Amino acid sequence: LAGTGGIAFHRGQIFVGLRQLVTQCRRFTQQPQHLLTGGFERPLALAQMVLEGVALLAQDGKLTLDDDVRKWVPEVPDYGRKITLRHLLHHTSGLRDYTDLLPLAGARVEDVTTEREALDMISRQKGVEFAPGTRYSYCNSGYFLLSIVVHRASGKSLRALRGHLARRENGAAV
Repeated sequence: LAGTGGIAFHRGQIFVGLRQLVTQCRRFTQQPQHLLTGGFERPLALAQMVLEGVALLAQDGKLTLDDDVRKWVPEVPDYGRKITLRHLLHHTSGLRDYTDLLPLAGARVEDVTTEREALDMISRQKGVEFAPGTRYSYCNSGYFLLSIVVHRASGKSLRALRGHLARRENGAAV
């Protein structure tokens, strides 16, 4: 993140500025395979809130995109390589998608999964599929973990943060 916005690279395009970053997130999360809901009325709402929360917390100096996810979510095992918030944002963490692991644990993907169950599923992974930062693989685990980071770094739930983000445009701090 630089200045007042963010920088994103997606499918050969560079997006600069928070508004462009959120617009790209909106386009990306409207695809059917993105099942981020978290109780929000639209699937994109959760991903957008996570993205905006991370961007604004980074802007305010409360976190950096190069922070190790374990700084904020120590429940994630140490895989011998640092997994950064940037890796989670760009789907380059190497983590397995917890929604793919649910059936292996006897759960149905259609069932509601609590935050604790999803975090436990991620925490039980014995390793990563590839070294962080070496390739792209869409993964719900990344944005799920980022939602926890936003909560822990801001002290607010995503729902509570929604109101603060709206006021942010009028100069209020997150």
